[in-house]
Amino acid sequence: MKQYTLRPFVLPTIYILAIATIIFSIVLVGQQIRDLRNQDLDYVVGAIVDDTTPVVTETKKDEKVIKPFVSEKVVIVKDFYEKDAPEDKQKNSIIYFENTYMQNSGILYKADEAFDVVAVMDGVVSNIKEDKLLGMVIEIDHGTKLKTIYQSLTDIKVTVGQAVKQGDVIGASGPNSINKESEFQLLFEVSHNGKLINPSKFYGTDVKTYQE
Repeated sequence: MKQYTLRPFVLPTIYILAIATIIFSIVLVGQQIRDLRNQDLDYVVGAIVDDTTPVVTETKKDEKVIKPFVSEKVVIVKDFYEKDAPEDKQKNSIIYFENTYMQNSGILYKADEAFDVVAVMDGVVSNIKEDKLLGMVIEIDHGTKLKTIYQSLTDIKVTVGQAVKQGDVIGASGPNSINKESEFQLLFEVSHNGKLINPSKFYGTDVKTYQE
């Protein structure tokens, strides 16, 4: 029987081909693994993007109720009437008009020149009307429990149903028939839970107190 022998160059060639095949297989498998990883990552990221709803957190700094004016020339004419107030405050909270004494239900301000009247906090204008004694009146609702009333105004800047921000100018000071000493006045009232409260104790309080 005739025996065949491999020539000297055959075995090295086979080894080289085998090694090349192994290396090619490793590279090919590695590439497939990388492709799969990339696909899985894209799938996961896509799922997160598609299924996650952005959460918007509105953080609002603690705001305080401001006065209904910014002018430093405004002074108090009549205080808010409180039965347990000091005697001098009580006397200054009584309004005398047409032979009648009345308890002041807000604070009456005046100045020697016109001044802007501003919203003391965010709200919605609920009413604008004209009063024979007090002039133009604007009411702003700040929720179900709180309402602010601005009286003796001129040059109205807002309309009923309009949303206003704290500090927005809503009008200007004007005259009224209760006190004729000045043409530039503002009678400011605050109603909380249907009861008129002292505006001087209202200023500087936390806005959130009245929005809950």
